[in-house]
Amino acid sequence: MLMTLNTHQAPAYKRLERIVSSAQLVFVYAIYPITFIHYILFNMPSSSFLLLCMLSALVDSTESRAIEIRLPDEEFPEETAEQKFLRSDANHDDKLTFDEFLHTELVYERAKKDEFEMYDTNKDGVVSKKEYERRLSEQKEKSDELRALYFGKIYEDFDEDFDMKMNEEEVRKMLAERFLLKPRANFHKIFSSFDANKDGGLEIEEYIKFDEEMPFEEMDPLVKSKDEPVVTLKKEKLPMMKRLKNGNKF
Repeated sequence: MLMTLNTHQAPAYKRLERIVSSAQLVFVYAIYPITFIHYILFNMPSSSFLLLCMLSALVDSTESRAIEIRLPDEEFPEETAEQKFLRSDANHDDKLTFDEFLHTELVYERAKKDEFEMYDTNKDGVVSKKEYERRLSEQKEKSDELRALYFGKIYEDFDEDFDMKMNEEEVRKMLAERFLLKPRANFHKIFSSFDANKDGGLEIEEYIKFDEEMPFEEMDPLVKSKDEPVVTLKKEKLPMMKRLKNGNKF
């Protein structure tokens, strides 16, 4: 099964987020290494993961181009328009109701089927309100855990003076290593706009807001020769749980 997807020069992060959220799939900042899992990676059905991998292949920060992606033929066989119609026309009346029309795309159908089965915990073929609410609660809990791990890792790697806030230089370093981005001359103004208490650093609540609203359009990609690594990653890692000066854990 062959699909042709188009990339665009605009930042890929928000573009992919809009595409994936429409199908309630998990969005991963898959553009650069060591990036944030915004939603619930561990809950992703196999077919949703496949679709996500397809979307992550869209990334191209230098030019707009078309990418051809071939899906496994044994799971998603290539179909003609007529074959799609006949397969979806459940009652064979040569007409497609809306419900039947939803079955025309195999990738979408498989993703929703996998998602349904994850909600239907007792496997009775229906999703009760209790099952639905339980699943949403589990997703939120896992999402909160992943967010805590992500932000903990950010401060572990880049809060070099252990003061539990990220100063401007630390944020610049984080942008270079995690996103391969170089802030422009106006970055001090941008940074200050997120520093609500004007203490010269982003505390966890302030940094979360910065992470969610990061103005990628105000930054440029780091560019180096092909033989050089874009950034030099640290060889040593601090423990995930850093102790504050008062002895508490982050």
